[in-house]
Amino acid sequence: MFRPMRRTKQQLELEECARILKSSTSGVLATAGAEGYPYAVPLSYVYLPEGASPHGAMPLGSIIFHCSPRGHKIEALEANPKASFCVISQDVPIPEEFATHYASVIAFGTVRFVDDPSEKRQLLTALGAKYSPGLDNEAQEEIDHFLKATCVASLDIEHLSGKQARALAEH
Repeated sequence: MFRPMRRTKQQLELEECARILKSSTSGVLATAGAEGYPYAVPLSYVYLPEGASPHGAMPLGSIIFHCSPRGHKIEALEANPKASFCVISQDVPIPEEFATHYASVIAFGTVRFVDDPSEKRQLLTALGAKYSPGLDNEAQEEIDHFLKATCVASLDIEHLSGKQARALAEH
């Protein structure tokens, strides 16, 4: 179903992919958009590894994000819940080599919308802990205020791969 990486010497191990997903702060969600056009949108997110999601054990984990309950992203995902999510953790141009030292991860999966208020709260709490560490009480107040008006989604990862520049792979 998913194509194997062509340049296998540059492929990252799954553990490194998970580390990049945990440490990065933004990525790009890609969906099948309206009129057949791809739709890609940058997002803040939290990565929950296997077993960390209250929904159950996804072997490769889940990408959690929140958004408005209306809009292009929601309409696209309602029409087709399959999506990909890309994170670039390193991108350093090396002019004299006509190259870039990069590392990136791409996850493929199916997006589900979280309706259960308890699960929504748990996932929003994980987002708050990532982006506002040490502000747990304030995060809970924010969650209390916006819980009903916030859409929470989970990209349950079915395939995960990462790649790095050849120069980085050789080290």
